[in-house]
Amino acid sequence: MNNPASSLSSIYWVIAVIAAYAIACWWIVSVRHAWRTNSKWLAPFLLAVAFFTPLQVLRSQPFSLGTLFAACLGAVVPLAVSHLIAKPRDRFDRKARREDARQTALHLILITGSIIFMVPFLWLLTTSLKDDEDIFTNEVRVLPRRTITMRFNGEELDLVRVDQEKEFKGQKPGVWAKARDLEDSVIVRPVLTTGELGPEMSVTPERVKNIKKPGAVWENYPDALEYLPEETRRGVVYLNNTLIVTLLSIIGTLLTAAMVAYAFARLRWPGRDGLFIVLLATMMLPGAVTMIPQFLIWQNLGFVDTLVPLWAGAFLGGGAFNIFLLRQFFKTIPTELEEAAKIDGCGYWRIFWTVMLPLVRPALATVAIMTFMGAWNNFMGPLIYISSPTKMTLAYALQLYQTVHGGQFSYLMAASTLVMIPVLVVFFFCQRYFIQGVTLTGIKG
Repeated sequence: MNNPASSLSSIYWVIAVIAAYAIACWWIVSVRHAWRTNSKWLAPFLLAVAFFTPLQVLRSQPFSLGTLFAACLGAVVPLAVSHLIAKPRDRFDRKARREDARQTALHLILITGSIIFMVPFLWLLTTSLKDDEDIFTNEVRVLPRRTITMRFNGEELDLVRVDQEKEFKGQKPGVWAKARDLEDSVIVRPVLTTGELGPEMSVTPERVKNIKKPGAVWENYPDALEYLPEETRRGVVYLNNTLIVTLLSIIGTLLTAAMVAYAFARLRWPGRDGLFIVLLATMMLPGAVTMIPQFLIWQNLGFVDTLVPLWAGAFLGGGAFNIFLLRQFFKTIPTELEEAAKIDGCGYWRIFWTVMLPLVRPALATVAIMTFMGAWNNFMGPLIYISSPTKMTLAYALQLYQTVHGGQFSYLMAASTLVMIPVLVVFFFCQRYFIQGVTLTGIKG
């Protein structure tokens, strides 16, 4: 049975979010209008309001419905005051404001969509920088926190608060130091104003709460690598295996897929179109259909428990989709370039290597990026062919790490972030070529 209070709270959240969007739109429209009408005093004032209000919302921990309504109210008041004291001519320029509102609403929708897609990654990143106490809590905390510590006799001790415990004479108000953890209790010592520690006391873990401040727990990343087996050298072996498989897959795919695509697009030979249809038909075969035959082939060749099955297939055509993508790009190149090269005495191989291949660099970049992402994140291949720990790739090792340390979310998210960073870096720097290759494929030149 649904809880009426929960349903009413959801309605309030929807109203608060809509109000926040309306106020954000009002902000932007007012700032643009003030800048257009040379209201030099009004634009900086509105910009300051637009910056200060979201900052206060982010600083409020934990984030709640009340803070969102308070932020909306705090933004409405100065905006309304600035609107009332504006000049009548500036206040009723409806046509310009209507166009600004339309553009602002469109951009807010696009920004909202991008934020929605960024939420999983932001959650992954912030969780990797939190400790377990902040992860397993019912409170919504956006920014990570870290426990305040003090050094005493060469040791780092966490500062805590102890519920229902009277303070010692000369003690800092409510500040205790956690000396050590026992099986069913915690040993704490009061922190004195002189910087010394008082006598030890034993309390239950439920009465101890860490004193925290905003800050990232960067120690999660090296600590996560400490749990890896010694023979992997803190994951360097996994990284080397993944780099070998990824680089060889990219080289093999680019080389063989480009040659096959050039043959289908520019050369004339019997059965070309029929064989191309058969090639496209292989894209409809599920991977499970060819999984066992491929395994039996590699097993008979003696390559099981090696990295060869993970990259050798890239040198056998590069994949039907990659061939199709490059073929469509080759078909957009004018035939006059080939004819001019033939007049100069070039053969098919030289035409392919020196004339055609440089012209399809955007498509090659697209294929390289997709191959990199597929090889880097390949999990099924290592699962089938690899059994030795020293021959595992990052994706397979991450799955095993999750199985063993699934309860330690901070370490698991830190390891996942380390695996994901190279993919993000490659796509960030190569996205221009990726988009260009996709958009130009199939366009007749």
